[in-house]
Amino acid sequence: MWCNVGFAQEKKKLPVNLTDYHSSSLNENLVNYGWKIKSVRKTNNFDIYILNKDSWILYCTVEIDYLDSDCYLP
Repeated sequence: MWCNVGFAQEKKKLPVNLTDYHSSSLNENLVNYGWKIKSVRKTNNFDIYILNKDSWILYCTVEIDYLDSDCYLP
């Protein structure tokens, strides 16, 4: 008689929801929400920060003239 024991991987909770990022502050996302900078793209008027946390991506644009930032999930 054969016996087999199997283990299923526990389903991971999605790390990001509407309260896991700040929609208008790059600094808040880095300091308080644990996002990490993956890369930065520079344009004439904006710096685009691509952040990641676990398997999620967050885009933050920083307007150079006013130092105003907006962040959004793709």
